[in-house]
Amino acid sequence: VFVVIPVSLKMSKALGFAFMPICTQFLAGLFTMAMSISWMNSEEVALYLVFFFGQAFFTTNAMMVVTPTVVSLVPAKVKTYWLGYMASYSSLTSAICPLLMSLLFDQEKCDKCKPSKDGSIPTGTFLFISAGFTLLSCVPYALLIGQFPLPTKKKEELTPEEEEEQALIDQFWKDSNPEHLRFVSFDKRFKVQQTLRAQGKKLVNVPWRSFEEDLPDLEKIHRYGTKDLQFLLDMWEQQMYEYQYAPEGKSEHKKRLSMVRKDDPFTWAEEDRRLIGDWFAQWLEHAGYIRPSAFPRYYKNLMMTHFPL
Repeated sequence: VFVVIPVSLKMSKALGFAFMPICTQFLAGLFTMAMSISWMNSEEVALYLVFFFGQAFFTTNAMMVVTPTVVSLVPAKVKTYWLGYMASYSSLTSAICPLLMSLLFDQEKCDKCKPSKDGSIPTGTFLFISAGFTLLSCVPYALLIGQFPLPTKKKEELTPEEEEEQALIDQFWKDSNPEHLRFVSFDKRFKVQQTLRAQGKKLVNVPWRSFEEDLPDLEKIHRYGTKDLQFLLDMWEQQMYEYQYAPEGKSEHKKRLSMVRKDDPFTWAEEDRRLIGDWFAQWLEHAGYIRPSAFPRYYKNLMMTHFPL
């Protein structure tokens, strides 16, 4: 596990979700064929075990991309259903295939068996069939090459908005004024924070502005905020995946949490409560909502629904 998972992650990043399983399943098929030949023609158990663990290594690598591939292909709203279908199919085949292969294996000839060499099919047939199905499994992944082409390193061409953001970041590194980061997308601001943390410096917070100050930039705040939320959701999903499957995932997650707690972001000052409450109230008034005293429970439920425990 401690070898397969890091190798699988690196190969997936380098080859993509189509070419990576094609390569690993093809190698697994070759190792299975070599295992079959070794089974029939050699008395060396060590040689057989080399081929056995080789095919197991590459097969497991290919299995690691199944779930990310399904998640990438299907719409988000039906993702859980398809993951359920995949798990059901996997469980069904795991139950049926060993029974079928054992029946097949039982029909093989056995030159060393006594008193009779019973069986009607050649020795090693079940291994060759396994190798054949392993090689055939490359075909469905080959059909996905259009969806997941080989990753290529492209020269970054910045959009005008990205060039503007980069200029603001460069200006921040010159004078350390957090105002330069106000309209920098969170993914780029996150990299700035990581750099500051690596340098042992205090993380930067963009000052809170009043509603009147933000009023000319409401559309920009909404546009950047939407992108920020998507980045955060993707980052959290990646962190949860690494926490579950990557060997170093748990230790990295605990390290991040300790750093977050060190900054103490969960303790609210009275000024924090006043600032967000005032801004939120002015936004509701600006948007034309009725005053909260007219329907208190409606507003309280609204806030609890959108910001649950």
